[in-house]
Amino acid sequence: MARVKNSTYPHVSAWDDVYFNTDYGQQLVADHVAGLTWDELRAPAASGSSGSSGGSPYDLMFFAGDTVSNSENLAIALVTRPFTIPATFTGSLARCETAPADSPSTATFILKKNGNAFGNVTWGTGEFAGTFSHTSSPAADISFVAGDRLEWEAPATADGTQADIYISIKATRTGS
Repeated sequence: MARVKNSTYPHVSAWDDVYFNTDYGQQLVADHVAGLTWDELRAPAASGSSGSSGGSPYDLMFFAGDTVSNSENLAIALVTRPFTIPATFTGSLARCETAPADSPSTATFILKKNGNAFGNVTWGTGEFAGTFSHTSSPAADISFVAGDRLEWEAPATADGTQADIYISIKATRTGS
């Protein structure tokens, strides 16, 4: 495992180290507060400590550089391990480096499972932090299994100024 200093991600000051696990070809960013190693982060969580099912943490991270186009597919992830996203999106984060300024007054990005919307990430004009919401009522956990697709789509009318958008969805692994 290689350890890389923060200079790899100079625009993200909260991260101390980036860990690369060459055995799995994965990249993991460890927060300086947690100070955890790759092995510690991969260890199974205690029952009930990381979500309703008590499984291991499973974080999904996406980035869209520069500005986005109307209804642009920003990411499509083909699921390899089952996981569940909590209905309340507890612990999920959304940020942008350049806040939306154009009309409409909000920028709403869509989260989809196999082409069907299940959630939104919304930024108001001038806001750098986005908020997550569920598209159905009552909100329910969203479970994914191997072969499902998780999609992130730009608004139908994209803001021409919002740029460098990143989201981290906190989920729980529910199987192997």
